[in-house]
Amino acid sequence: FDKTISYDSKKGSLQWRYDKNAGVGTLSQEGVVWDMHGKKGEDLNAGKNLQFTGNNGEVILHDSIDQGAGYLQFFDNYTVTSLT
Repeated sequence: FDKTISYDSKKGSLQWRYDKNAGVGTLSQEGVVWDMHGKKGEDLNAGKNLQFTGNNGEVILHDSIDQGAGYLQFFDNYTVTSLT
């Protein structure tokens, strides 16, 4: 697992950016940053699981995300939208 993402509804949407060449990305919310690991090259197992906590979360994708073998687990209602 990567570190649990703790959404705070008072701080706006989570911004998710991903570098597909490096297989890593970040989720950020008002200066708080969480690192994540996705598929790297042909290695599907490089992807780590992500857990999202917090109520009524909002995630904005800035890039396409390839989580590889990792999964996403949401502990409440979340809305995920894309800028692209």
